[in-house]
Amino acid sequence: MRGRPRPALRDAAVLLGLAVYALPFFWQVLTSLKPEAELMRLPPLLPSRLSWEHYQVVLERSLMLRALVNSLGVGLLTTGLALTLGLAAAYGFARFPVPGKGPLLLAIVAGTAFPQIAIVSPLYLLMRALGLRDTWLGLILANTSFALPLVVWLLAGFIRDLPVALALFPGVFEVPWGDIAAASILASLPPIAVVVGLQRYLVRGLVAGALRE
Repeated sequence: MRGRPRPALRDAAVLLGLAVYALPFFWQVLTSLKPEAELMRLPPLLPSRLSWEHYQVVLERSLMLRALVNSLGVGLLTTGLALTLGLAAAYGFARFPVPGKGPLLLAIVAGTAFPQIAIVSPLYLLMRALGLRDTWLGLILANTSFALPLVVWLLAGFIRDLPVALALFPGVFEVPWGDIAAASILASLPPIAVVVGLQRYLVRGLVAGALRE
C-alpha cells in the first residue's frame, strides 16, 4: 500500500525511540556498577568488572533504605485508606440515582487540578495544631486527601463495567556519582514493579473513567 510505512520500518522506529528513551536508565545502571576509579573515564564504556560497592554504601551508610521503607509504608497505607473511602463513594455514584451525578463527578475530579502548593501553609498549620507534624499519620491523611478525588473518579468508571533520600550521602569533597546512581536504581525498582504488574488495571481504570460520565 503506497503512502503508508511498512510495519517493519514502523516497529523499528518504535524500538529505536524506546531505546533512546531508556538510555539514561541504562547509563545509571552502568554507573552504579562501575568501580570508583572508572567513573570519570571514557573509555571504557562498560565496567571492567562489576562492583557492588556503591549499593553497599547506599544500604549501609545512607538513609536511603529507611526512606524507601517509609515511602513504601506510607504509600501502602495511603492507598488502602483512599481505596476504602473512595470505593464507598464510587459505588454510590455508579449504582444509585444520585441527583446531578455528572456535574458532581466533574467537580470532584476538578479538585485534582487545584494546585497543592496553594494549601501547604494551612495544611502545615492544621497538622501542627493536631500534633501530626513529622508523623506517618499526617502524611497518610494529607496524601489521601489529594488522591481521593482521582480514586473516586477511576473507581466509579471501573464499577460501572461490572452487573479498579538521595540526600545526606557521604562526600564532602567529591560527588559520589556511583552511590547516587545505585540509590536511583533502588528507588526506581518499586514504582517500576507496580506499573509493570498493574498496568492493565491502571489503563482500564483510566479509559473507563474518561469515556463515561
